[in-house]
Amino acid sequence: MKEKTQPRNPYLLALFKALVKYEVCSTICVGAEVKESEFANKIDDINSYLANQNLKGFGTADNAQDRLMGLEGNNPTDDSLNKFCVSLLKNKYGYCHWIDFTDKEKPKTAVPTTNEKLFPLVRRRLLEIIVTAEKITVQADINQQNQANEEKLVPLKARLFDLQEETQKLQTEANNLRQKLQEAQLSKVKIAELKQALAQKEADFKTIFDRHEALRQNINQQETDHNRAIAATNQQIKNLESLLASANESIKTLQKQAKQDNNKAVFQPVYELIKAEQWEEALDWLDQDEAYEATQTTQLVGDKWLLRGQIWLALAHTDEAEKCYQKATEYRPFMERWEALANFYATTQQLHAQADSLKNALSHTQTEPEKARLALNLGNLYSSLQRYDESESYYRKALAIRERLAQVQPQAFEAYLSHTFHNLGHLYSSLQRYDESESYYRKALDIIERLAQVQPQAFEADLSMTYHNLGSLYSSLQRYDESESYYRKALDIRERLAQVQPQAFEADLSMTYHNLGNLYSSLQRYDESESYHRKALAIIERLAQVQPQAFEAYLSHTFHNLGNLCSSLQRYDESESYYRKALAIRERLAQVQPQAFEAYLSHTFHNLGHLYSSLQRYDESESYYRKALAIRERLAQVQPQAFEAYLSHTFHNLGHLYSSLQRYDESESYYRKALAIRERLAQVQPQAFEADLSMTYHNLGNLYSFLQRYDESESYYRKALAIRERLAQVQPQAFEAYLSHTFHNLGSLYSSLQRYDESESYYRKALAIRERLAQVQPQAFEADLSMTYHNLGNLYSSLQCYDESESYYRKALDIYKRLAQVQPQAFEIDWAKTLYSYALLQKKQDKPYNDTVLQVIHLFEQHPMHPESHQYLFKLRKIAAFFKEEIAKISNAYQKIIHQAELKQWEGVLHACSDFEVLYQKLNPTQQLEDQDLYAEVLMWRGRAYSCRASVAVIPAKESLYAAHELFCALEESTLAWQNGFYLIEELKKELSTGWMSRLSSNKKQFESILAVYQTLHSLGEPEEKAFVEKIKAIAKSLQAL
Repeated sequence: MKEKTQPRNPYLLALFKALVKYEVCSTICVGAEVKESEFANKIDDINSYLANQNLKGFGTADNAQDRLMGLEGNNPTDDSLNKFCVSLLKNKYGYCHWIDFTDKEKPKTAVPTTNEKLFPLVRRRLLEIIVTAEKITVQADINQQNQANEEKLVPLKARLFDLQEETQKLQTEANNLRQKLQEAQLSKVKIAELKQALAQKEADFKTIFDRHEALRQNINQQETDHNRAIAATNQQIKNLESLLASANESIKTLQKQAKQDNNKAVFQPVYELIKAEQWEEALDWLDQDEAYEATQTTQLVGDKWLLRGQIWLALAHTDEAEKCYQKATEYRPFMERWEALANFYATTQQLHAQADSLKNALSHTQTEPEKARLALNLGNLYSSLQRYDESESYYRKALAIRERLAQVQPQAFEAYLSHTFHNLGHLYSSLQRYDESESYYRKALDIIERLAQVQPQAFEADLSMTYHNLGSLYSSLQRYDESESYYRKALDIRERLAQVQPQAFEADLSMTYHNLGNLYSSLQRYDESESYHRKALAIIERLAQVQPQAFEAYLSHTFHNLGNLCSSLQRYDESESYYRKALAIRERLAQVQPQAFEAYLSHTFHNLGHLYSSLQRYDESESYYRKALAIRERLAQVQPQAFEAYLSHTFHNLGHLYSSLQRYDESESYYRKALAIRERLAQVQPQAFEADLSMTYHNLGNLYSFLQRYDESESYYRKALAIRERLAQVQPQAFEAYLSHTFHNLGSLYSSLQRYDESESYYRKALAIRERLAQVQPQAFEADLSMTYHNLGNLYSSLQCYDESESYYRKALDIYKRLAQVQPQAFEIDWAKTLYSYALLQKKQDKPYNDTVLQVIHLFEQHPMHPESHQYLFKLRKIAAFFKEEIAKISNAYQKIIHQAELKQWEGVLHACSDFEVLYQKLNPTQQLEDQDLYAEVLMWRGRAYSCRASVAVIPAKESLYAAHELFCALEESTLAWQNGFYLIEELKKELSTGWMSRLSSNKKQFESILAVYQTLHSLGEPEEKAFVEKIKAIAKSLQAL
């Protein structure tokens, strides 16, 4: 047979010859042609080095020389090529080791034509040859194994064919025997013989069939083993390819680092100037010889433009900086240039331009790890812009790459894979796709917990983030125990890390404090909630002062949630203050980045609407609800999954507002809109949305109760009750308060329907919960408790159980009076309503109730714009009509006194004063206070009448005038006070002894009394009417002279 003149892989041979001739030997004479005679000398050098290093398996110098020299022939044989492959694979580590050693000895050796370092190039090409040789060897083994398997299968298949033919013959014979047995009328002996022959044939057939089945199974097993061997071989090939790719990546990274180090050395003067903030000098250095740029590498030119951009950005010239960054993208490496431009846009808050730049960077990326990183960053950016479809798309691209990389090199890529799982979990949580969110968070947690056990310093921060976000997820699902557990795990890590590195971890710590505050607020553990919110606020305010762009948004979240907390505690002034602080930040941020911050702005608008509704400032409430509605309707059209739930909150609260304003048609319309959304969401995510759905059911029950559509009202209350009882069994801290609302309102409904036993039962259930909650959190629950006390008072009044009714009214009034002193706008109306019910009870009991009615009128008159004030005042003024009649009689009696006094009919004055006194005593204390000036004047005229009647002693006149004097002075009625003072002094003078001017010492007490009256009048000031002033001054002057 003619010997082949070409090897199976001539490319491999030629490549290796070139490697030996031009690269391995280049350490002797770089770039020169090497003669064949020099190969032996080089082999001796290699063997000498390997011998010194005690490396085994390379072979002797002679053998190596023979192998290398044998390959120099023009027509090597297949055997020589195979021997070469075997030798190459056997000694690959020796070759690599020698190349590394030589590289250390001569690190600056380079190929002149490309200026590239020689030995990294040699090593890479040698690795490529080795991998190719391994592929050839493996493929040869596969071909040889396939050929052997085929040879084994040939006789087996032939035997199988023979057995099939024999089986077919036996079947034919058996059929013939059966036919003969049926057709022939044979004797019993012949039949028995035939049956026996048939049975024998069937036994033979079964034996052959079993052999056939065993042979078939054997063939299937061999095929399975063969396929497995092929699959294993393919996997080995893939692993080798991956290792080669990793080697190439490492080489590229080293080359990139070398270039960066070289560039850094070139621009070292600029870096020093930038460090010293000498911006103009740095720009001058970069611009000193622009013509020289034509001779520089493109990377150096691009680096110059980047440095210019950094300097202009530091000088706040963003337009110039942008031009420089854009110019840099014209030079290699393109991916890094586009990413630098994206970072510039991120710094200047141009997020859409940042996204475009990142896309360009991604299009210029060649390596899979970089593609995954950039895709993840795009996913994060689009998530912050609430463009969730695009965010999910890029997260999925990153996930596909990182899952593939983590299968081959788990140690290198599992951490990055966990980040992608984590971010997908966060995205789906924002979209309220909670099952998917939990699934991805769990995948991230499985990886990151395992990594953190091995390297806690590297992965504990990431672990705390996953714990934190799982806490947030379970809080949204109202799985509060799990939520608290994960928040606590995050807190343990973050507090420890923040002690060591506060700058790096305090921001994350504040987030966990913040979310624990929200959790405890949901659980109505308000003291703990406020404590954690305060801790978060202390950190985030400090950070926002230093870096407002980075932390103002988080600061607004803390202000907003403190507003929520204070609102729940009915500390409305503080609540409004915190909401206003949050609003100021969020309005400013939303103007710059509406896509990122409009949603948060709508939350503050919504909650301010809720606050002002609680304070009965309904115009302001409606205004803020409308602002929130405008944003949320627009967002829900684009991203219904993310914003429909928030939209339902605003629909619901507008329904509640219009119900309070007695605009019932609008109220029902908005409740129906909220109901449509919440029923749909609760079908998909009952854990997340059933609580909200129960609120809408409950409030529709309230509305239909006001409209006296009692059947519908009861139906909706029952739906709310079914949900709330179930939720309160699982989470009593979170839902008992809401359950008490439904119990209370069912009690009110049944009272309206005169089903008093059921009414009392539900009121008692509400009372049991509210009394227990008010003991723990009085600020949060006393108002609700007072409502139940009030309604129980109404119930027992209807049942004519007046003592019990009065007891509950008094309990309600004690609470409302105390609350109204702190928050009059929020609680004076409720206080007035309870007083009104109490006044009706007093009327039923035949007790004086005029004081109560007037107090109620006064309270409602303080709130003329409240929708209930008008109807209550209309009722109350009817009840108080008799008071006006009494006041008219008093006015008539006063006019009569004045008329009789003008006529000096003193007996008539005294009779009129007695009539006035009787009427005045019938007035309530409030009205008596209002008419004190009249009463004082009546006392004056009564004293004057006593004084002017000769038959009356001095004492009654003096007493009446003294009483009038005290009242006039207290009321600061100076004109009447001086008039009454003159009458009083005249009366006191009557007590002086005869000849009083000569016996001054015996009348000292009377003198002092007169002077005391004068001094009191003098302290009031003189009125415009001077007649009585001059008279009293004359008397006082005479006394002072004595």
